[in-house]
Amino acid sequence: QVFDLTQTEKEQPSIIRSLFRSKLHRIAAAAFTIIILLGMASVFMLNNQKPISNDNLFSIYYQPDAALLIRGNSDDKMLIEGFQKYENRDYSGALLIFNQILNKDPNNIPVQFYAGISNIESGKYRNALKPFNYISSHNHNLYVEKAKWYAALCYLKLEEDKMAKELFKEISASNSSYKYKAKNIIKSLKE
Repeated sequence: QVFDLTQTEKEQPSIIRSLFRSKLHRIAAAAFTIIILLGMASVFMLNNQKPISNDNLFSIYYQPDAALLIRGNSDDKMLIEGFQKYENRDYSGALLIFNQILNKDPNNIPVQFYAGISNIESGKYRNALKPFNYISSHNHNLYVEKAKWYAALCYLKLEEDKMAKELFKEISASNSSYKYKAKNIIKSLKE
């Protein structure tokens, strides 16, 4: 068939134009395309779904605790300096000072706790367990709940699933503010 090139585009016959002449056909074609793409995407995602790794769970749930505000006299100078380093994210510097304080006063629960967090932030997860377990064994203090949570996260990071699950189960059975997070982690670990 020969076409006159002087004809406007509207006058020229077109297979595509004839197929999509009405709005209804255009809408139906768009909807059909979207349905096909969504179906392909869901099949792809279902086939490639992998369980969440312990590292990913740790990354999702770990948040370092905010530093304490310390005000005091010159006797607290070392403590103030340690928390300033912690607040400035100099965790290895804070850890050095916290360890000096703990050598003189191992019963200092807040310093034990922040030494544990500083160890986590320094990538020393096994070392972080010592202060958290110490705090948990001295059951009557304000840091027990947090210490158990962070210890469980350390066990998770260390791939010690049995110990992590035990602590997460204990947390989920309590009235802890971490209760629902612990339940979610347990569900993820079962998969």
